[in-house]
Amino acid sequence: MLASDLVERRIDRDGLVDYLAIGFVLQPLTMIAGVRMLEPGSLLELAPDGKVTVRTFWRMPPFEPVRETLDQAAERLRGVLEESVALHAMADVPVGAFLSGGVDSSGMVGLMIKRNARLKTYTLRFPDVPGADEAAQASAFASALGCEHTVVDVTSREIRDLLPRFASEIDQPSSDGLNTWLISRAAAKDVKGVISGLGGDEWFAGYPATRVVQDFSAGLKRKYAVPARIAAAIRNLAPRSALARRVDGLATKAHPVATWIDCHRIFGYLLARQLVNGSGATPDEHDGIQRVLPMIGADWRRESPIGLSSLLDVNVYMLCQLLRDSDATSMASSLELRVPLVDTKVAEFARSCPDDFKLGAPSIEGYEYGRTGSKQVLIHALRDVLPRDIVQTPKRGFGLPSEYWTEHDLAPMIAETCSRDTVVARGLVDPDLLSRLVPAQRYWAWPQAWVIMILELWCRTVLDKQPASAGSSL
Repeated sequence: MLASDLVERRIDRDGLVDYLAIGFVLQPLTMIAGVRMLEPGSLLELAPDGKVTVRTFWRMPPFEPVRETLDQAAERLRGVLEESVALHAMADVPVGAFLSGGVDSSGMVGLMIKRNARLKTYTLRFPDVPGADEAAQASAFASALGCEHTVVDVTSREIRDLLPRFASEIDQPSSDGLNTWLISRAAAKDVKGVISGLGGDEWFAGYPATRVVQDFSAGLKRKYAVPARIAAAIRNLAPRSALARRVDGLATKAHPVATWIDCHRIFGYLLARQLVNGSGATPDEHDGIQRVLPMIGADWRRESPIGLSSLLDVNVYMLCQLLRDSDATSMASSLELRVPLVDTKVAEFARSCPDDFKLGAPSIEGYEYGRTGSKQVLIHALRDVLPRDIVQTPKRGFGLPSEYWTEHDLAPMIAETCSRDTVVARGLVDPDLLSRLVPAQRYWAWPQAWVIMILELWCRTVLDKQPASAGSSL
């Protein structure tokens, strides 16, 4: 759109606030002023006479749990997953799979291998950052299934060279997406499409945020209730004070939606609005609640804490960051990414599945699947295709050693892109406030400095049209 020169290269300030607050832009906004995303489940029709019509063809079903046993629910889910994987596996070209070693990607590979005995799988490994990946587990699982497995090694030096190109190809800044971009570059050499495990965490309470929302909503951490209200009152009365900034995190525990939003905090909405606008805001705008509520529907108060967290995971986090980033970063390598767990039939099952089958009751230290009951019904449905020790495996996700990189090979790039001179020249955020939040000696702080760095690199390569570095041959 920008290349057409029909759209002005101007930042949407509300989109920028979202990005600084939580690391991604909330749809329908984008980072470009005047450009909007089509609402999910909608179709836009442009008639020859210029008339534009938008209609919705699918909506999230209400939560109506079916009375059944865990075995019955797992059997029902297994049928849904088998059908979804079969449909997503259909192609006239080779289709591979991303394999991180966790429940979701392993489950999808376990079902996919039945339809493709020579399935090609791909895993990222970071050889200069010990313990930063699950490549060993993924490789062992792939070997046991007989997959043609590829381990993609990525060094810190390569990341330094590749980041400008990544920023130029992600469409709009995000705190995520680099992992999919890296592995897509490698997979695209062999296949034209890939299966991803994206979606399992969102439907089946796989994120720690679900436990946090449940704990505070259920009063298990009741001791925070009164302090949270006091903190919110202080912040709302004097939002620009140092005290307000210190109590901002506690203040979010006064509202379940704000609690979930805070789990995705980069700067948080209070500081993000001050960085961009330098002005006051309503109390709900301090938490981002007004930005999020339209995305989850008017009946959100009827949801259980687990149901509410799942709606937020699906309608906000998965939609606006995970799916958007995965689409942009895979297509940057002309690779079609398919997501069997993000299917209307899976959605309908999840909205008919009792909460107890998604997340176990006890709150236990650590985050091993078996100890917390996280994703219980999904694991049960896939128990014959998953690694035997998966329930003793802590959840890690498809992550990156970004904090290590910012402290080492990326430290010079962080320092330059986050410097006062750069921030002043760009003119998007308040340099004085930013310098207080991320002081000079901590320019490698994660994740605040990371999002500032990605924003600046994106502005240079997309808005300023500076050429990205050639990068490595990865």
